[in-house]
Amino acid sequence: MKSNSCGFTLLELLIAIILLSVIALGFASIEKFSTHQTISTSTQASLQNKVSFALEHITKEISKARGNEMTMGANQVINWQGNQINFLIGTDPGNAQNRSSYRLDNQDQILYCPQCADLPCASCTPNWGSRPDYIIAKKVKIFNIIKPADALGRLSENNITAEITACKDSGQAQGANNPCVKMQTKIFMPAVSTN
Repeated sequence: MKSNSCGFTLLELLIAIILLSVIALGFASIEKFSTHQTISTSTQASLQNKVSFALEHITKEISKARGNEMTMGANQVINWQGNQINFLIGTDPGNAQNRSSYRLDNQDQILYCPQCADLPCASCTPNWGSRPDYIIAKKVKIFNIIKPADALGRLSENNITAEITACKDSGQAQGANNPCVKMQTKIFMPAVSTN
């Protein structure tokens, strides 16, 4: 007698389940990887936009600096100390109101002070960070100014370089889960004389 049974053997069924599982795991891995890449790229683009805005703001303001450190003395036009730069925007370097400043605070933000209340701009008018538009950048890991100087510490060229590194989590090391962006720009100061 001939059997007319249609169906799959247990072995065929197990092979089919294993093949479908491998294919499903492959698609899940691709989905997870592409989602991670999209989030990482989006985070880096956001950081890059924020750092670019900060550098543009700093460039616009510092390019207004004026004076001559050769005749006024070292750090009278551009003064970079630790995490803060202040710069002369008026004609009297001894008058704090003739200075503006940027600083990296302990919350990893770059703050802007349009008018210092004292020297060396420890106090600001209005208070540091009191207005949202004076918080120039957040999640900043490094804020640095490179000032070309002579042996006496006086500005030797009419430009400085500003450098900012920002990370998704500024308190952690850069890595796959903590993308960082580092940008720098050279800022020319046409009203600053170096001779």
